[in-house]
Amino acid sequence: MSANEQHAKRRAALEDLLHLRTTVREATERLSSFGWDSSTDLVTLTPEIARAVAAGVADGRISPNEATAWADAIEAREDVGFPDDSERLLKDFLFSFANPELTEPVDRETAASWAERLRTP
Repeated sequence: MSANEQHAKRRAALEDLLHLRTTVREATERLSSFGWDSSTDLVTLTPEIARAVAAGVADGRISPNEATAWADAIEAREDVGFPDDSERLLKDFLFSFANPELTEPVDRETAASWAERLRTP
């Protein structure tokens, strides 16, 4: 497989993970062959994407466990970037959802609060 094909497959797997187009487990299995390190951002986590996940938990479409796995799968990746104006908010969101034992439980109430915080003007 050429470097361009590998790059395209990695980017597609990252997009599937960010947008929950597949299960987190399936996306992370696909990504496992690429590693976590990257010298460039291949995808961007936006407030809209994060808000969709938080809203999904708040309305029951996404389980808290799936949202925690999602945030954990993204939190330390070097190939996922953030918009400059919302980087701190998004990193705080990922940390909170990936580490509920250190922050607060991922439940409908917490998710609804995050969905509101992640609203873009």
